Amino acid sequence: MKKLFILGSLVLTSLVAQAQEGLKGRLFLGGSIGYTHDKVGAADIKSDNFNVSPLIGYFITPTIAVGGQIGYEYGKVTTPISTPFGTFDSEVKTNTFVIQPLARKYWGIGEKVYFFGQLDVPVKLGNTKVGDSKSNFVDWGVNLRPGFDLFLTKNWSVETTVGRFGYGTHNPDGVKHDDNSAFGLNFNDVNFGVKYVF
Repeated sequence: MKKLFILGSLVLTSLVAQAQEGLKGRLFLGGSIGYTHDKVGAADIKSDNFNVSPLIGYFITPTIAVGGQIGYEYGKVTTPISTPFGTFDSEVKTNTFVIQPLARKYWGIGEKVYFFGQLDVPVKLGNTKVGDSKSNFVDWGVNLRPGFDLFLTKNWSVETTVGRFGYGTHNPDGVKHDDNSAFGLNFNDVNFGVKYVF
């Protein structure tokens, strides 16, 4: 039984090593697009969010890739407000451009499945508009995300990151000291994407 276990481990290690060697020097393109619509409680507060995030990367070793994302995010929160003269909607709109350099370390689980750890540094430049009033902001952070990559064919894969541990800061226009900086662990941050490896 022990010899069979050792033999199986050697075969699995060999398969993983072969799969990983094939990634060195390869370029990949991909990204994700998403839309969410939420309704919060009896107050009928509605939240709409849209994002698009192209991805480019390059495997500098069989298991390490570097790259980045440039994306756009749009959000709108609509809150109904009752007055003696009727009900009207108050809207808060947010437009954000995102630049996110990243690095990934991959570990092969099988011939077509990889686990990866992603380190990224997102920088967000945007504005928030409430009625006729608009304010700019700059956000930045450092995140560590676990993820999985499944190759459907030799070139196409689907990937997901689940959760995030990191540091983020929010810097509204005209505020010198930011009190909104924080470390955090977020299990609700789930992203799906498609990737083409050249």
